[in-house]
Amino acid sequence: MKGMIHCHRTHLFDVVNQYRAIFGDDTSGSEENYDCGLLFSWAMHQITLHLKTQKVMLPKIIEGGSLSNILDQCMDCAMGLGWVGLDFRGLLL
Repeated sequence: MKGMIHCHRTHLFDVVNQYRAIFGDDTSGSEENYDCGLLFSWAMHQITLHLKTQKVMLPKIIEGGSLSNILDQCMDCAMGLGWVGLDFRGLLL
């Protein structure tokens, strides 16, 4: 689960930055105008898949320390994605 969170954060962050570098004039890349553009739709789909996977995996973790570590990593992932306008910490709870 920790590996999935790390890969999700790294790859989603990279894809958003690369998309914005290539399609800089696309309005879906603007944090002020984050509408239903291609980038936003794809990113929301990825975040939804990530949350669904967590929902399936979390009941299998029974140790409190492991759950705490995963929550910390998830919050760090969501906060890191906030740099590209995709902070989903509110959806984690």
